[in-house]
Amino acid sequence: MEETNLTREYEELLERFGIDYKRVKDAYPEMHHIRSFFGSDNFHSRDLPNEQVLDWDGLRGRLRSSSFAPTENHPNYVPMMAELGRIFRAHQRDGYVRMEYFTRIYFGQLRIGTGA
Repeated sequence: MEETNLTREYEELLERFGIDYKRVKDAYPEMHHIRSFFGSDNFHSRDLPNEQVLDWDGLRGRLRSSSFAPTENHPNYVPMMAELGRIFRAHQRDGYVRMEYFTRIYFGQLRIGTGA
């Protein structure tokens, strides 16, 4: 996510109330894994901007569809939704919030071994 007040607060909400969010977040590959995959530094990366403009139902649905979001019967659900409502009210303009993202892609040529 882009670093904005909205996305920073949303991320804090996920870290505070999400079930297993840290494990999911920590599973994203780090640079040394990317380098190992390509077999060298012969790769590039690009960030592609993206955004979602969401009303309350859209933001609520987006959060609830995440695998790490607690379900309605979980003790974290009610406080998580209350905090999401506070975040929405604080950042909405004309009933919508704008979630700004980027997708990072890595590309390059793989080194093919000659065998041993």
